[in-house]
Amino acid sequence: MRLLLAFALACILLLSTASALNCKSGELRVREDYHGEIIETCVVCGTGYYCPGDDNSYPCPEHSYSDERGQTECKPCDKPVPKKTACMLNDAPDDIRQLVDNSISYGSSEKYSVKSSAHFVFLEDAYFIKQFSRGYRPTLNVVQAAGQTGQITAYFSNTTGNPSESNHSFKTVNTNVTALIAALPARQNLMYVTLEFQRPCDINVGIYNYATAHHDVSVGVNKYVQSGGISLEVFTVRGVKSKSKVTLSISTGQTTRTDYLYWSSNKQIPYPNELNYQARVVNQRSLTVEDEGDVTFSFHTYLPGSMDGVVKVDVTPL
Repeated sequence: MRLLLAFALACILLLSTASALNCKSGELRVREDYHGEIIETCVVCGTGYYCPGDDNSYPCPEHSYSDERGQTECKPCDKPVPKKTACMLNDAPDDIRQLVDNSISYGSSEKYSVKSSAHFVFLEDAYFIKQFSRGYRPTLNVVQAAGQTGQITAYFSNTTGNPSESNHSFKTVNTNVTALIAALPARQNLMYVTLEFQRPCDINVGIYNYATAHHDVSVGVNKYVQSGGISLEVFTVRGVKSKSKVTLSISTGQTTRTDYLYWSSNKQIPYPNELNYQARVVNQRSLTVEDEGDVTFSFHTYLPGSMDGVVKVDVTPL
């Protein structure tokens, strides 16, 4: 009798162990509460993160990057990288912010000496798939303080992190710089800028967005979602203004069963989810973000049937 009982317990233990979801390296485990039932899935690790195989994801440490999904470790930025896109945030000033309206994206007033250089990065997207709506015309604006008229040379490049006279895509030379950064190649999403100064000066640097209509200015995620299962998308919007409205739109050809939108501006919560978030909405298509700064969202949905869906998230300052 004792042998039978021990055998039964061993079988139960074996079955419970076999039923546990073990994600492989390069994936993270996601738990969803679906109508009271906890569903676990494995999701491929996103760019900008690494998944060492303990079912969790971690953001790449400073001075490292991950430019592909499913990475188990991040690569160092101190080695020569021909296409240095993933390291540009480490090279950029701390006050760089991604614009989400038609105003100054970031400003920096600095003093520069003769022939010194200032390096800036125009950033649409380094780690997450985002697209700006039509009418988006990003423009770099560099203005010297009143009474200062020294020549400024601006070098632009989307292939090198240090554009110069001998290595640039295009350049402008003037006492103040206003340069349209709209001639980016297809799917190109960044621009490096080097400023050189003829004499000591005080400058203010800003990136403006001149749009055909204010309501066309938005940050979005367009992503095909595999049907018949839970989809997870995590993305970050940088420089969100206080009291911005986040609107979710889904095109699936049929009604989705459950939608969750989690968000967090706390850097200690890089991956907001059902167990760790600042706020969430369920089966609603909009929320208002009260905080200001970089905000990370995660969107979860369940799509039944055989239809694929397109998800778009717009961020509009109120």
